Amino acid sequence: MRGKAQKVFSDQVKSIYENKCCVTGITSKGLLVGSHIIPWSEDKDKRLDPTNGLCLSALVDKCFDKGLISVSDEYRVLISAKVKLDKELFQYLKGYENIKIFLPHKKEFYPKKDYLSWHRTKFKYL
Repeated sequence: MRGKAQKVFSDQVKSIYENKCCVTGITSKGLLVGSHIIPWSEDKDKRLDPTNGLCLSALVDKCFDKGLISVSDEYRVLISAKVKLDKELFQYLKGYENIKIFLPHKKEFYPKKDYLSWHRTKFKYL
């Protein structure tokens, strides 16, 4: 069940974001992921909700999943202090700090602020 449903979710999120990483702007389809804000395992009712998704490049997706980056209620990129422990990763990500993410054209598909808040709280962002 998860494989097929996960692919449907991921494809829908990537389409909503016009196959573009909402942080970096990368458009190479093979590097894009429809990423859950609240993970699949955390809340079954939000698994297929496209407003629980962001289109991210593979590296940014992994950073988001690990709480190294998050997104504010103003849709700006937040970078964890932990990122500074890896000089190369910090060099890569620092240019995205506080930039506004690329948002879907339809406001109804914007990431829900409650979900973004959940993510920041889980990883202790203020």
